[in-house]
Amino acid sequence: MTKFFSRRWALSSLAVAFVALMIINTDSSRRVSAQRDKGKGVDLKARLASSDEREFGDALSLLAAMDEPGALELWQTAIKNPDPKLRLDAWALYRERAARLARKEIVPQIVRIRARSDRVLTLARASRLDVNVWSSNEYETIAAAPPYFVSRLQSEGIETRVLYDSIAAWQLALRQGDDEARTLTPEYQKDSEKYQVRIAVIDLAQRSAPAAGYSDWLGDVENIVMRNDRFLAYLDIFPSSVTASSRMDEYARRGYAVAGL
Repeated sequence: MTKFFSRRWALSSLAVAFVALMIINTDSSRRVSAQRDKGKGVDLKARLASSDEREFGDALSLLAAMDEPGALELWQTAIKNPDPKLRLDAWALYRERAARLARKEIVPQIVRIRARSDRVLTLARASRLDVNVWSSNEYETIAAAPPYFVSRLQSEGIETRVLYDSIAAWQLALRQGDDEARTLTPEYQKDSEKYQVRIAVIDLAQRSAPAAGYSDWLGDVENIVMRNDRFLAYLDIFPSSVTASSRMDEYARRGYAVAGL
């Protein structure tokens, strides 16, 4: 496994240089297209972009009380308000809440779920919270999933136990020789010859809405190698049997345009 990780990060280093060249030679002024929101989120997002101090203040108070998926995206709207004073007001609150929200929405825990992987993935798509399934059988699934999704599983009555609070915690236990950590090792790390390691260069300016049944999250946030306003470089690991074109189609179904793989 040490050899595999060395190979993986060597490829990452080469790819970072490639991505940097692409970014330098591309117009970086284009911005990420806005995602389509639904329900009350649309109204709140519009109010957070308003220059009316009272309207913005009321919306900011509502946002500050939110503790649910999607809050981070709304905060991005608030801290980019066109009025400098309102932006400062938003930043003051955002700094207090950003780490907690990111932890719940993005940073995955390693969990044991008493359900088949197909049910887990169906719930993840419905929640717009992606998970990374490490292994599964007829009775349970081991996955990397954010705390918001763990709460969703538990609210559905599905027994879910957090094994490690983060991927980093699992990796530390693995290095220390923990038997449970070793048995949880994903298949792609057990047998690297069966998997490809690529860098997906994603053109954020070409974002589109995900296809029906697909969420718009890529996977583990820890696999993001670098990003700017235009491009995101993502460390992608997938079976050797999967072609590059079919992998790019998978990104397209999630609403991402791949400039190179």
